[in-house]
Amino acid sequence: MKYLCMIFTDHTNPVELSDDDQVALVDEHLAYDKELMRTGHFIHAQALQPNETATFVKVRSGKLSVTDGPFIETRDQLTGFFIVQARDLNEAIQLAAKIPSARYGYVEIRPVRELLEERRNAAAK
Repeated sequence: MKYLCMIFTDHTNPVELSDDDQVALVDEHLAYDKELMRTGHFIHAQALQPNETATFVKVRSGKLSVTDGPFIETRDQLTGFFIVQARDLNEAIQLAAKIPSARYGYVEIRPVRELLEERRNAAAK
């Protein structure tokens, strides 16, 4: 099963990392990517630009609305993600616990809903 592991950090109380520590953290992430690839768990991982760069799109009654910047006031911001292949939630938790940025924020895990697979299964019935 695929799981989305979303990395959140508190932007109101950021962890201050030196330039060297930031480079080391990125290196740890890249090494963890390689480890997940080696074990067959890796699907995709990416860091995100800050919340200030976000654009929110919604359509209501056929009318498009676009909002720049942080739309929702929250301490915690989504800063990156992994998509992993895991047997079950317990294995996904073990994989998420090893994400280096989990030391500075938290990781939310959600099963990926396979819409195409659901549609195929419904059509086969």
